[in-house]
Amino acid sequence: MMNATMQAVRVTEYGGPEVLKVETFQKPAPKPNEILIRNHAAAVTAADTFLRMGTPRLGRLFLGLRRPKNPIPGTGFAGVVEAVGAEVTDYMPGDRVCGESLFGFSTYAEYLVVEEDAVITHMPELMSYDEGAVFCDGAVTSWNFIREVANMKSGQRLMIIGASGALGTAAIQIAKEMDLHVTAVCSGANAELVTSLGADAVVDYKTTDYTKLNERFDVIYDTVGKSSFRACKAILKEQGQYVCPVLKGELFIDMLFRSKKHGKKAKFAATGTRKVVELRAMLLQLMEMYRNREIRMVMDRTYAMDEVVQAHQYVDSGRKRGNIVLSMEL
Repeated sequence: MMNATMQAVRVTEYGGPEVLKVETFQKPAPKPNEILIRNHAAAVTAADTFLRMGTPRLGRLFLGLRRPKNPIPGTGFAGVVEAVGAEVTDYMPGDRVCGESLFGFSTYAEYLVVEEDAVITHMPELMSYDEGAVFCDGAVTSWNFIREVANMKSGQRLMIIGASGALGTAAIQIAKEMDLHVTAVCSGANAELVTSLGADAVVDYKTTDYTKLNERFDVIYDTVGKSSFRACKAILKEQGQYVCPVLKGELFIDMLFRSKKHGKKAKFAATGTRKVVELRAMLLQLMEMYRNREIRMVMDRTYAMDEVVQAHQYVDSGRKRGNIVLSMEL
């Protein structure tokens, strides 16, 4: 008889990494339009840590007041189709797939179900499960910010703050394919990494105040929310943009009161709230870049499921290079 249970990570309450526990759950079953995936790997992201902490607190109105409504965290996944519902036509058991569960979460688990028309695609033959799990996080988010939110054009100048992280390493490669001039802000220890990805210039934030550079930028993409529109305003061009995926109170105020209609602007966007059809289109274009070897995923560490606390501790440290993975196979 097939095992009807699985192992997964539960968020027991909002708090530090210690609130994450590995527990036994009922194995999900696919509905007619769903796919059951035997999960091999899940991305561990900064967004996951924000969810675990329940920050910003305003988000708890939608995610759960005392603890997350969905007890299993994680959004990026990669695995093998185990079963499909009666209405599914594009996938079959044995297919290698990856994608993003968005607000369905639940990827820190041995199994998950997603709808056929969700943000999911077949994995290229040479792509590893670790790479597939993280593909939708940094790559899709950075594609959205550089191409859609900031609407950058060939020849423009881009500064990336947090250039050695998951979003930053993807952003450098996307920007270079668009023929942008890239200035990467990171620690000196990661200078070689970002240069190898195509960065034209590197600024070590530990030794240089990048907000006082003599250069002017069309866009400053703050991938980690460490700076602010006010701090960066002086190095933006007259119609320059400060864009950031981390919504803080100061950024909200900047967007409402300090951005000028025909001048410098601060922008936030939640990539996961875009229409699924739009996110799928971004994912498919990025997959084509991967097949053409125009983008690669920078991998840092892989943790076993029972090491999930250590994985979150490492992400919280701010020292990661590229992407972190939670493996269901270790």
